[in-house]
Amino acid sequence: MKTPEFSISILTYSTLALAKKCIESVLAAGGDFELILTDNGGPAEVGRHFDELGRTVSRTRSITVFHNKENEGFIEPSRRAFRTARGKYFVLLNDDTLVSPEWLNMLKAPFASDPKCAMTGPGGTCCQLRADFHGEIGPRFEYLEGSMLCMDRELIASIEPDLFPAELVGAYGEDSYLSLRVREAGYHIQRVALKHTHYGAATSAMVPQCREWQAANHAFLRDRFRRYMIGHTFEYPTLVKRNAGWGDVLLTTPIIRALKKLRPMSPIWFESLTCPEVMNGNPDVAYVSRQPLTQPMAHVMVNLNGIYEMNPGVPIIEAYAKCAEVELDGETTALYPCGGDVEWAQRTVPGGNWMAIHPGPTAWKCKNWPFDRWAVVMEQVRKDGWKVVLVGADNRPAFNADLDLRGKTTIAQIAALLGEVDLMVGVDSFPIHAAQAMKTPVVGLFGITTARNILTGGSRWMACESDPKHPATGLRHRVVGSCHVDHPSNPMETVTVDQVIETVRRMAEEITA
Repeated sequence: MKTPEFSISILTYSTLALAKKCIESVLAAGGDFELILTDNGGPAEVGRHFDELGRTVSRTRSITVFHNKENEGFIEPSRRAFRTARGKYFVLLNDDTLVSPEWLNMLKAPFASDPKCAMTGPGGTCCQLRADFHGEIGPRFEYLEGSMLCMDRELIASIEPDLFPAELVGAYGEDSYLSLRVREAGYHIQRVALKHTHYGAATSAMVPQCREWQAANHAFLRDRFRRYMIGHTFEYPTLVKRNAGWGDVLLTTPIIRALKKLRPMSPIWFESLTCPEVMNGNPDVAYVSRQPLTQPMAHVMVNLNGIYEMNPGVPIIEAYAKCAEVELDGETTALYPCGGDVEWAQRTVPGGNWMAIHPGPTAWKCKNWPFDRWAVVMEQVRKDGWKVVLVGADNRPAFNADLDLRGKTTIAQIAALLGEVDLMVGVDSFPIHAAQAMKTPVVGLFGITTARNILTGGSRWMACESDPKHPATGLRHRVVGSCHVDHPSNPMETVTVDQVIETVRRMAEEITA
C-alpha cells in the first residue's frame, strides 16, 4: 500500500458525538493521510462506530483501529499510534477538534521554509508556561498547545524514539514536554494561522484521574526543565572544568562533543587553569578561560577535576562520561590546528615514512624509559627505512634523528605535525594523545599506567607494557585520589628494546597492509 503523507491519530474515550464530528471534518477536508483511531476503553458504541469506519473508510484510504479494554489516558495510546504511523508527518488531533479545509497543507508549509522545523500547530492558543507548568496565552512563544500537533515523524523519533518519555503518565503536559524537548535539541516549533474549532476539556472532564495525572506530569516537567524555567531559555552555558596535564584535558573533548549534542542550544564554556590551549579552535567550545569561572544558577557545571583520580580502575574517558551523564558516540579526541600550522607541518615532514618519537622525559619517573634504549630503537627504525622526527618539550639528551623539534613547537604545531607523520612512538604523555586526536597510529610504552585505561579508539594503537609481575605495573590505576603516583622501582625498566622494535614493525605491517 502506498505510504501516506500524513498519519492522523485520534483517540476517544466517551465523547462519541464530538469524535464523529471531528472525524467527519477530517474526511471532508481530504488529503493524503491514513487514520489511526483508538477506542480508549469507553462505551461499546465507540468501538462499534470505529469498526464501522474501518470497514467503510478503508475502501479509499488506510485506517487502523485499536481497542483498549480500559482508559489508558492520552500518552500511551499516542505512543502506540506513533509506532504504527507510516506517514512523513504524524498528527495528534484531539477528538473535540474540528478542522477546516487545507488544514494539512497549512500545517505542512513551515517545514518547507524552515529546515530546522520539527513541529507545527495552530496559533491563538496557550503558548507560554507558568512556573507551575500550566499554559496560558502571553507574549512568550514556548510551546504548542496539544489539541492539534503536526510533526516530522522521523525527526521526532530521533529526539524521542517513543514520542514521550516513560516519566509522563496518563495525560497532560505532553505538548509542553515535546515542544521544549524539540527546542532543547536545537529544532524549531512553528505556529500557523489556521482556523479550527476546539471545544476544550470535553474529554478530560469525564476522566476522574486526569487531575492526578496532571499533578504527576507537571512535577516531572518542573524538575526536568528547571534550568529552562529560570530564564525561559535553553541558551544557558554548560561549564566544563578540567585541570591537570595536557593529555587529561585533551581526553575531555569526546565529553564536550557529547554535551553539545545533548544540549545544542547551550554554549560550552571550558575552564582549565593549566592547559586551556588544548581547546583552541574547537568548534564545540564557545569560551575558554584560564581563570576560575563562577556558576550562575541556570548554568550546568561538569567538574571533571579529580574524577579519574577517584575512579582509577576505569578508563579515563569512561570516568569522565559517567560524571557528565552523557552517552558517547565514540572515544575520538580532537585537536584543531589552524591552516597555517598544517601548511608548516606539511613543509616540515614532506613525503611519507615519517615516524614521530617522544622519548620523554615526563614528570613521572615510572613513565620514563631509559634514554640509551631509545637511541638503539632510533638507529634500528632508521635502518628499516623510517625518517625520525623528535617531539616533546625537553630536548635532553641529543639523539641521532632526522629532525629534532623538541621544545620548538606550540600545541597547534605538534598537533599538525602528528597529523602528517605515519606513526607515533612514545611514552605515556601528551604527544601520544595528540597523535590519536589527529588519527595517527600509535605505539605506546607503559609502565605505571596501562594502555587500556589511557589510549582511545581515536586511532590504531599497540602497547609495549612492563612486566605484569612488577609491583608498580599499572599502579596508577590502583591508587585512589592521587594525581601523581610513583614507585621506588621503575617498571619501565622491564620493557626491552626488542619488544619495542617488534611492536613497531608489527604496527608498520598493519598500516601498510
